[in-house]
Amino acid sequence: MSILRILLLLVVTTMTSMAGAQVQVSLNVDANPTPKIADWVNRSEVAMLTVTNTNPELEGLEYKTMITVSVDNQVVAETKLAQVPARPLPFGSEVLLADELIPYEALTFYGKTAETIAQTGMLPAGVYSFCVSLVDLNNKTLSTPEEVCRPMFITSYQTPELIYPHSNAAIQSMLLQGTEFVWTPITPSPPADLGVKYIVTISEVYEHQSPSQAFLANFPLVEEEVIGSNRLLWPTDLDVPDDSTQYVWAVKAVTMDDEPYHTENAGFSAPGTFLVQPDNPMAKMGGGDEEGGEKNGGEENEGPPVTPGTLAASDTLYAGLNGEFEVLVNNVQVDNGKYTGEGTVFVQWLNARVEVAFDSIVVDVNKQLAEGKIIAVIHEDAPVYPVQWALEATANVPFNNQIANSIVNWVENTTQQTIPFNNLTEYTTPVKVPLGLVFPDGNELAIHEMAFQPNKSEFNLIAAKAVPPSWGTTRLGFKATNIRFHPTSIEMPPERIELVEDITLGNAGNDMVFVFKKPDTNHLGCFIEWDDDGFSEYGIEVETLFTRDWMVPSPDNDPNKKVAASLSANGTDWDDLILGGTLEKAEIVGAGGITILGDSLYYDFSDFLNPPAITFPENYPGDTTETFRGFYMQALEMEMPEAWQTQANNQPKIAVYDMIIDNMGITMLAEATSVLQFPDAKVADLIASIDTVHVELIANSLIEAGVKGRVGLPVSKKDSIQNPLEYVALFNNPQLPGEPVSFQLTVSPTGPVNAHMLKGELELAQTSNIMAHIEKDHKTFDIDLDGEFKWTNITLGPVKSVNMGLNFQGLGMSYDSTNALEMGFNIGSWSFASPQKMLANFPVTIDEIDYTMLPPQPGQLMRGRVNFDVIFNLTSNIGGMSGLGVEFAIENNTGGQKFYPQYIGTQIDSISVHANLSAVNIKGAIGFRNDDPVYGNGFIGELSAEFKAVGIQVSALAEFGNTAYLNNNEIYRYWRVEAGVVLPAPGVVFMPGVAFRGFGGGAFYNMEAALSGTTYNFTPQKSSLGFRAMATLATTPKEDGFNADVGLLGQFSTSGGLTYIAFTGDFWVGADLTSASRAKAKIDGNLSAAYNFPDRHFNFSTNVNVNAPPITTPSPVNMVLDIDGKNNQWYFKFGEPQNLNMVRILGVNLYEYLMFGNHIPTPNGFTPTFRNAYHGAVGHYPGGSVGNGGVGGATQTGSGFALGVGFMFDKSDQKHLTGNYYLAYQLGAGAELHLAS
Repeated sequence: MSILRILLLLVVTTMTSMAGAQVQVSLNVDANPTPKIADWVNRSEVAMLTVTNTNPELEGLEYKTMITVSVDNQVVAETKLAQVPARPLPFGSEVLLADELIPYEALTFYGKTAETIAQTGMLPAGVYSFCVSLVDLNNKTLSTPEEVCRPMFITSYQTPELIYPHSNAAIQSMLLQGTEFVWTPITPSPPADLGVKYIVTISEVYEHQSPSQAFLANFPLVEEEVIGSNRLLWPTDLDVPDDSTQYVWAVKAVTMDDEPYHTENAGFSAPGTFLVQPDNPMAKMGGGDEEGGEKNGGEENEGPPVTPGTLAASDTLYAGLNGEFEVLVNNVQVDNGKYTGEGTVFVQWLNARVEVAFDSIVVDVNKQLAEGKIIAVIHEDAPVYPVQWALEATANVPFNNQIANSIVNWVENTTQQTIPFNNLTEYTTPVKVPLGLVFPDGNELAIHEMAFQPNKSEFNLIAAKAVPPSWGTTRLGFKATNIRFHPTSIEMPPERIELVEDITLGNAGNDMVFVFKKPDTNHLGCFIEWDDDGFSEYGIEVETLFTRDWMVPSPDNDPNKKVAASLSANGTDWDDLILGGTLEKAEIVGAGGITILGDSLYYDFSDFLNPPAITFPENYPGDTTETFRGFYMQALEMEMPEAWQTQANNQPKIAVYDMIIDNMGITMLAEATSVLQFPDAKVADLIASIDTVHVELIANSLIEAGVKGRVGLPVSKKDSIQNPLEYVALFNNPQLPGEPVSFQLTVSPTGPVNAHMLKGELELAQTSNIMAHIEKDHKTFDIDLDGEFKWTNITLGPVKSVNMGLNFQGLGMSYDSTNALEMGFNIGSWSFASPQKMLANFPVTIDEIDYTMLPPQPGQLMRGRVNFDVIFNLTSNIGGMSGLGVEFAIENNTGGQKFYPQYIGTQIDSISVHANLSAVNIKGAIGFRNDDPVYGNGFIGELSAEFKAVGIQVSALAEFGNTAYLNNNEIYRYWRVEAGVVLPAPGVVFMPGVAFRGFGGGAFYNMEAALSGTTYNFTPQKSSLGFRAMATLATTPKEDGFNADVGLLGQFSTSGGLTYIAFTGDFWVGADLTSASRAKAKIDGNLSAAYNFPDRHFNFSTNVNVNAPPITTPSPVNMVLDIDGKNNQWYFKFGEPQNLNMVRILGVNLYEYLMFGNHIPTPNGFTPTFRNAYHGAVGHYPGGSVGNGGVGGATQTGSGFALGVGFMFDKSDQKHLTGNYYLAYQLGAGAELHLAS
């Protein structure tokens, strides 16, 4: 019964006897109030009184309300006026609610009502009259009429009825622990605010006790409380009895406050009994059946010897119990004293004669059947079906739903095969089976077998019960066997009609598949019970399988297995069933690993009722009326994903409310608080707490989900996190297939956070955030932090008294559990403003911060170094710079922490100094190398000084180290030294107009020089040494006419042989010796000549750049001569087709390339420059064959060449002629010539 919303209206109009005085009263009462009368004062809807005074002379008059409650004109409750507070009568209107109108402490109860309220706190069921009147303090009535009454209906609740085990049921002891005790729910359904729970009591019946005595006197063996379901499994912790033991059980329905809904029998249902039998052959055979062994598969007990009689056509043969049925024999044959023939028998409750046949029967001298059976004849057009009683051997085919439906369909569609039960009009023509039997309520059975035996008569029947079309089929087939009958009646109740086989049905799209179970030793199954009026009760047990697109079993060990829910119920109409049962543990697909487990749920088949207290969320897209069909769970258990597990690898479990599963998908609301304390939880492997959880799903869409708690960063150690961050994690649904479910953590700093990996402290800004993605076997996070990093008077390696604060943005750490390098680090951006930073008590300035990733060692997820450029300002003229590196690592699973931070040490990788004094300007730097993959360990230092008075500049370089680079992991030493001097003008004049302006030189050992342009790169190389000689030349007396830097380098093997020699030079025209002037030279260029002796490889190249308008070179003009003697290849190139030499004169581009030799590239038609310009002018590329050129047979001897020349110009302008007249023009031209041989 659905919960009624209470609305009461009491209208009482009272008039005082005072002339002209008038008091009007309007009163509302609830027609169906809660029976718990003590709650009335808390419910405004129970009673609401509106008092209206239209006479100002009565204002302030004190009055009281008089309440009486009657049943059948007998007052059962009334207010005691002495305890009712007086109220002043207002001028106008006032409203009194229930707590003011019905003070519970002022009520007096009488008779049985008082006893019931004392026992249960609730009014007995019945129709009450609720009456109100107003009186003054002299007990004089103010209202007219004197009393106004309104009806109230207190619901009468029906106690639960026991369904299984039914009375005297026998249960094998081996099946006891799987036995489910089932009862009907209390009817009608109580209001939600009272709630309902069931107290199930089971007691053992001792010897010489009746079941009722045992129930009242013995201590209960089982006393369980059940909420949200009407079934209970036998407790697994109770031992199974060794001997046959009888038990008595009953169920009591009570409110959530433990007050019974029924007063009789202490609120319990009528008790039932069952017998637990040991597992032995005699118990299984049921040899003690009072009706003999045939019901269990045996034969009738033999009686005294029978004297054979005779039988002829037209004789009357007597069969059934005491020969109660008369069989008219139509024809008969005899064979050795046994008779075979046909006849008819009249069955009075059918009011029809049934055509029968018999084979090899024996009759006694009174023509009463003594041996064999007489069976009803099967219609020749009937469908083939298995039979229990056959005159001839038949195949033992089991019944199934298809056969049952075919029998009933044939009966319904065949004339004269359906008759009413207790038919008033006799069927004169003998009928055959299957025979339809229609009951007064319209339900129909099909009797498909009937047998008359020596001492009983039985029939078997099939029922195909129509079900709603939404079930996906039209009927379910049931069967009943060995139903005994007599000429005028059927023995009631017969055996239950049971489902013939498991039936599988699906909803639209087969998202939910229903398996209706047939009764067996493990299942109550689906059945029908019936009485004289037809079907009286239906039972149903269904196993529901859900699509794996919605849920998968947890754990999911079988890719084909589906999540199952087992449900059962009983009722009086198929369209009015609400099933209750359980849901096995399942993981919701698309929810990041969330699992659910339902210990009680409902499936609604009813078109008239909904499950108790079902609540639909706002904007629910499915059916919310009484025709709703689907699953509903008021509460269940939800388990969070594995990524949220505690350090003990246990996942949090959370209560879920109002879960709905229908053809729209899954809908639910989940809430939890104080789930796991910090740091006992894991969030994407980060140490955390889970304080509150909220998840809302509507129709399989994740509407809202979030978690609140605290989380620790990987920079801090678990045991000393003083201020973990508060977080709110909001789940994000994936937008594309294959994307993982993710959630974003919005973090709120609560104070300074220890950054153990850098030996500092973090003050985080509110803009910091964490993004995490969680899958079953895949976890990632991205941490993005803003705030301030502080070192407060700490020691970093060799540097003491470090005090500085640095602001940062975008400091990040990332994690991916599936990558080989699981963790990443992003240094972000840093600002170096105030306050003053100090190292070793010296003021410093931070110039730059960067990050170097280092290869992690075993047991480390990540290793790296944060590098700082530190500027020392000792005085205004003296300072320096140093490079500091703070090295750290994140260890894997150390100290119960997935991300364990470790500070490794601090290194100084470089030092630079500068001093700008009055006499000299000095600059120097030294860089330290530690575990460099090429240079190993060592240093490189440079020093330069300028003596201002004399204008002399000196410089020096030193590089030392040891490494195993390219030496089979064997360590060797290397070094390099260089020095130079720059002289003031005029320098050392060595020929007219030209002077040396500088000298330099150097040497290197176990190092190799590689030429790049005109500069050298030095790397360690075992067994090599060399020298350098350098000079600076310039014209004199004006050095900007021409100046150049030239150098000579020679490299030797350890045996003393020359392996490499090179000459390099850079020149400038129109610039002095300073770098700034040389960058603006009119003409500049370089040349190099090098020869590799072992490879016999000579290379000469030069580049010239002109910047003297109107003559310019867009790019340097290049010339190369290369001779590779070892491979017999050579070429000369003065430009290439892809890299033209171009000169621009007065806006006209002149370009060319010239190549010859045996190793030059193949020209391919016009140059790209010309082709692109041509296309821009005419809209297409030039055509025609231009030949291949390049290396051919002739060029193998060096006689081939390729030449290309061309020009292009493009000019546009606009001239003003006069007035509004302008002349605009655009000119362009170009040509290109190619020669190749």
